[in-house]
Amino acid sequence: MKTTYLAKVNEALTVIDVPTPTPNENEVLIRLAFSSLNHRDVWIQQGKYGGRKTDLILGSDGFGIVESVGSAVTADWIGKEVIINPGLGWGDNPETMGADFKILGNPDNGTFAEYVCIDQQYVYPKPTNLTAEEAAALPLTSC
Repeated sequence: MKTTYLAKVNEALTVIDVPTPTPNENEVLIRLAFSSLNHRDVWIQQGKYGGRKTDLILGSDGFGIVESVGSAVTADWIGKEVIINPGLGWGDNPETMGADFKILGNPDNGTFAEYVCIDQQYVYPKPTNLTAEEAAALPLTSC
């Protein structure tokens, strides 16, 4: 699988081959069709954003098709067009993020790749009124 990869801060992103991820029990494997660039990705590349800054696949938003699922996920997801909520582990308080909150693409590998695995709870059917490109750009910017 080809992926855009940040090896070092303040250096050009590179495209490398990495193994296609395998979904864990509660995850889905999405073949990404589109990802969107957020200013957050630029800040990470420049070393101006907290968390892991090297050896990282950037990208928070994406649109794609579910190709496989983990053992605890219904196979009905396979073949579905989906978008990803990149805000992971918000916590129980709706007014403020919890200690485990993170955003896909830093510190976890993100959507600037052909494939991404993500917990099924963060995956939603693509709204029918959006193009694939619009769906890819929506999640992080709409939070």
